[in-house]
Amino acid sequence: MGYNIMLIDRKERFKNCLEFDKWYNKTTKWKENVDYNDYCHATKNLQSFYLEIIGVIKPMNGKYAPSIEEQNNTDIIIADYCISKEAIYMDIAYSDITNIFDNIVSLAKKHNLALFDISSNCILIYNDGSYMQINERQILKEKIESETKKLKNKRGIIGTVVFIVYAIICGFFIPHIKEYKNVWLFTSLALVGIISIWVAKSEKDILNKYQKEIETINNQAVNQKPTEQSANIVVWEFGRNLYNSEKDFSDALMKYNEEILGNVPNHKIINEIIAKAPKIRVIYEGTNETEDSIEEKSIELTASNQSSFTLIEVLYKLNQALHEELKKSDFVYYEGLEAEETSDETPCFRMFLGS
Repeated sequence: MGYNIMLIDRKERFKNCLEFDKWYNKTTKWKENVDYNDYCHATKNLQSFYLEIIGVIKPMNGKYAPSIEEQNNTDIIIADYCISKEAIYMDIAYSDITNIFDNIVSLAKKHNLALFDISSNCILIYNDGSYMQINERQILKEKIESETKKLKNKRGIIGTVVFIVYAIICGFFIPHIKEYKNVWLFTSLALVGIISIWVAKSEKDILNKYQKEIETINNQAVNQKPTEQSANIVVWEFGRNLYNSEKDFSDALMKYNEEILGNVPNHKIINEIIAKAPKIRVIYEGTNETEDSIEEKSIELTASNQSSFTLIEVLYKLNQALHEELKKSDFVYYEGLEAEETSDETPCFRMFLGS
């Protein structure tokens, strides 16, 4: 499995993450009665995109697929396309994605398509530049809100019916039994109170239903650890330069790794999510200029998408924030990140620097 991207063409935008998640899960079951290698059943925008993109990225299957001999040509970029009515799913080799990702983004914009970057940050990007971050925490939150609202409405209707039936029964008997009028008033108020509590308890019952999922996601956010493959496989020298964008920094990091290690880091590795949280704290050893000594310092970073960090984003933001300090230090060589225990919900990492 390679780098996955989905191009989407729908009449209406997704209202929220939950709606997108339901659509995505239904679409990727691939149960439409169509040939998923054929583009003719897709929307006009998707068809136009497909016919243009295959000039750059050849399809692995279908009538436009190159021959076996041509596919063995290393100069040809090939992708596995899966085409539904509203989406084109592309599976591309990681070794190729860096060179052609900008082409895909450009053509998606040209043909008025939304782009869902599955293998990177799971961001749904619309052609006007607006985007929606798709993450488990938000999907679960919206699912709980939706089910709570439905349960409250359901219980409200049931409670109303029960009270009406009760009132009808009492209306039939009470006029004939005057001494029970006070009892009727008391029981009516009690029934209204019980129904109100039952309806109000809906949210708590739904939260209990999803308690395990909530705990799992919270634990992932707090205890998310960068793997050795992701966080510690790249090298970098802080204090070299400041960069105008994360992309410029990424290009510089790629070039630096090629110079030092003789190879370019896998695109998947540097774009791997290492922390699912809106903020993280990074501990490092910095210079105390007053005392001319080394001391432990920390810096808090905020995720651009407000929900998660990739390795490249962390390194870029550290480079920008610590540039002036570290360019005066002997300890400028990045040697990896390691998760630290924390007492709050903000994940904490220790950054190792060498000289």
